[in-house]
Amino acid sequence: MLFVVFEQVALTRDGTTLISGHFDGSVRFWSAAKGDSVRELTALHGKKQVTSVVLSSDGRRVLTYFEKERKKNIRT
Repeated sequence: MLFVVFEQVALTRDGTTLISGHFDGSVRFWSAAKGDSVRELTALHGKKQVTSVVLSSDGRRVLTYFEKERKKNIRT
């Protein structure tokens, strides 16, 4: 059994494909019926975690977003 860790997921309107954003900056397309990965886009954001995946209303475009690293200000 395959386990995949992902941050965000979107489903196409016809329900045939899942699109997932991952911690390594990749976006994967999955067959909803079989659970198989059918396509992968890698290092979209310089290997930064994909925090959002949105599919356009016509289903032709995928928008991904990543959050820049949060830096803490430390006073000494």
